[in-house]
Amino acid sequence: MKLQLNVAGFLLSMLATPMLWSEVASKNLDFSIHQDYISTRAMGMGNAFSAIVDDHSALFYNPAALARRKDGNIHMQLRGGISGNYLDFVDEISKASEDDGSGKTEAERLNDVLNKYYGENFYSRIPTLGFYWMRPNWGIAILPADLTTDLSVHRQGAPAINLNAYLDTTFAYGYGRNVDWFGVDKIGTLSAGVTVKGIHRIFASDSVNALDLVNDSDIFKPSDAAEGFTLDADV
Repeated sequence: MKLQLNVAGFLLSMLATPMLWSEVASKNLDFSIHQDYISTRAMGMGNAFSAIVDDHSALFYNPAALARRKDGNIHMQLRGGISGNYLDFVDEISKASEDDGSGKTEAERLNDVLNKYYGENFYSRIPTLGFYWMRPNWGIAILPADLTTDLSVHRQGAPAINLNAYLDTTFAYGYGRNVDWFGVDKIGTLSAGVTVKGIHRIFASDSVNALDLVNDSDIFKPSDAAEGFTLDADV
């Protein structure tokens, strides 16, 4: 009886495995880490930045540094970026929907494009205007409509595009102050701080293959996006 149960369990697991794999393969496997805020200066330093930050970026990288500010300022920035071949890839996807006289079906032409770009990653961040008001010990920031898209071409059974898209609106308030070491100055100055962030996010994650593109040429479909609001704090 024990042997029969083990055999039955083994057969059941073998039958279930293809179904489980099919379900996993239809989803987008995402291992990336999305950063709400990116400082160009920090990236240039390999992100070895938190201990020395002395500008408006302290609000997101190290709020304790707000305690060291001696003056206030208003800072505005316009940031954005795009991969060099992002537009070429999107253009080829669009052209593949048109008959090129090769005798291939639309699905075959789209498969050819995906195979051509297999293993490549495409990134874009639409230019976003950010506003910061910094004062000694505290600061606030508003980053509206920060849209990031990340595309990668893979083969999970068939050529497909992994899509991750974030549309964030961020409000942040940070406060920092120096901590008194019981009046003993020789120990040095210790600073502590906290940044409270409210983030409204619209997020989409999907895996789109050639047949999906034949049915709908839009890689990103807003109707598939999820929407929510989070409140967190960095100490």
